[in-house]
Amino acid sequence: MQINAIHVVNNKTKCPIGGAGIVGQMLQNATSHKINWINNDVTQIKKASISVVYQLNKWPWLTIPRICHVITEVIPESVFIYKDHDMLVTVAEHTWKMFRDFGYKTELIENVARPSFSPGDKDVKLIRDVPILIYCGNFSSHKGTDKLIEAVKDLKCELWLIGKGNINKSKYRNVKFLGIKNENEIIKHLRSADIFVFPSITEGMSLALLEAMAVGLPCIVTNIQANIDTCKDSAIYVDRDILSLRNGIIKLIESKQLQKDLSGTALQIASTRKYEIWGESFISIIENILK
Repeated sequence: MQINAIHVVNNKTKCPIGGAGIVGQMLQNATSHKINWINNDVTQIKKASISVVYQLNKWPWLTIPRICHVITEVIPESVFIYKDHDMLVTVAEHTWKMFRDFGYKTELIENVARPSFSPGDKDVKLIRDVPILIYCGNFSSHKGTDKLIEAVKDLKCELWLIGKGNINKSKYRNVKFLGIKNENEIIKHLRSADIFVFPSITEGMSLALLEAMAVGLPCIVTNIQANIDTCKDSAIYVDRDILSLRNGIIKLIESKQLQKDLSGTALQIASTRKYEIWGESFISIIENILK
């Protein structure tokens, strides 16, 4: 069997970074079936069996595939976009409940970290004499990176930002823009950091956050439902403003015991989300719908 898919990632056909790009790679690795990633040209859209949806304001309402994997935040006003699909696969419990309440046929398959993300030793070349905070992802207002940069101003810490985006580069000495890193480099930097900070305004179920948890990092996240579903008791929750974020950072930096406790809980939660089970569940749904 060949599985055709529309891969919608910021309206680009190929995108190796970002949630949908990684999910697409994981899905290909999970199955012996060949997955043909079709580009987003309107003339080809109706040939697809699956759409991997990342950005709601681009193409999804034009797609009529049978299965839709929804990995981004969905608001009730946009639910109608998905009404013609045979099956919706959602990554977050709150989104799954919303689709179910609207009467849509929906399965919940929570995102998982890639298997390579696990605890490990710090890289001696990356060790600093101050606590290291790290963020991975796009730099944008809806990710809260601008607020994060302001929140660490004058704090005795170093902030590593991995990714790219349209944001003014900070002149603060303790903020380091590391650019795009490959998977091994990201793992090395996560293992060498002390705290993962994720100040998103909206999310589906963040792979970056899941992978930080799988490495064993204590996390500071905004108190949105997607992050609560992901982290449960393994994070400090803050409001979506600079002062609350700053206070959360200070609280976790000053308590080694809290860091240790949150790290242990993060590892425990991450261990329950198995890549093998994720792949088996996804492929089973695909085969049942398409056979």
